[in-house]
Amino acid sequence: MRLVASSDGPGIDDATRAEARAWILAVSEDPAREPESLAWRSADPVHEAAWREANRLWQQSAQLSLLDRPDWRAEIEDLTRPTWRKPARWLVAATVVLTLGVSLYARSLPDFRAETAIAETRKLALDDGSQVTLAAQSGVAVRFEGGSRRVVLDHGEVFFEVAHDSDRPFTVVAGDAEIRVTGTQFDVRKVGDDIRVSVLEGRVELRRKGMIPILTPDRAERVLTAGLSARLAAGAAGFTPEERAAIPAGGWRSGRLYYSDAPLSDIIADLQRYSASPVRIDDPAVARMKVTTSFRAGRTASFIESLPASLPVRLNRLTDGTIVIEARDRGT
Repeated sequence: MRLVASSDGPGIDDATRAEARAWILAVSEDPAREPESLAWRSADPVHEAAWREANRLWQQSAQLSLLDRPDWRAEIEDLTRPTWRKPARWLVAATVVLTLGVSLYARSLPDFRAETAIAETRKLALDDGSQVTLAAQSGVAVRFEGGSRRVVLDHGEVFFEVAHDSDRPFTVVAGDAEIRVTGTQFDVRKVGDDIRVSVLEGRVELRRKGMIPILTPDRAERVLTAGLSARLAAGAAGFTPEERAAIPAGGWRSGRLYYSDAPLSDIIADLQRYSASPVRIDDPAVARMKVTTSFRAGRTASFIESLPASLPVRLNRLTDGTIVIEARDRGT
């Protein structure tokens, strides 16, 4: 697990600030460059201070989710295209352009970040009494400021036990999904851009982040209660209707993985966080096959090996060690 606390450093010149901003952008576009960024930061205390300042600015402009979309420049150009028939959009455009100019330099550094490695789980106690349990290969950023409690799930799966505080809503952001509660227990899973929220106890409100937050309705798109789950698929216009959770919220915390009529693709995605051995499914029909099972998180290989005995699939082992789960040929 990695924790990054906020602090300010020595005086920073403009050239170093520019380098720090360049590293922030480079890592946001290609996470594989993070080791290079860390090396640059470690080379000089001024570099680290500049990076913290740049990251603080970067984090605050996350509030304008428009910046996180690859097509934001085109959308701004569309908003600012002159037309007398769209006076309201002109006003929005002015707001957006001004905010882009200011907020790019006004992001806040999270209180801390936490990450887990393959097969590692960690439980964190937050300042408000809430507890956050990270599943294997998961990462979060936590920020408590004034009247807000905010956690960003970068990847993986996290179970939240939120201390009740009606005056300080607790918000979890995962991709295009925004989850709000005042006190409850729930699970959020992010695989790529696919988000799933499951509730163990209490009430959870789901919203889809809008391109321009100030124009996003405050009304919840879905409200989940105990035992219910909903998804936001990559590129989808909204959440799926609430349904009984196929996977019990937070059940994985016991070290055992539970699945009830769950798509095989979901199970394989989870297993990849507990094992370094690559497994994939290329056939959508195989990915949709439903499975009900339970096994220890450390016995992922045994589960994979048992699949051909219970499903019409076969295991294709590639020369690089990857296992591809394929549909079994008819007659075999």
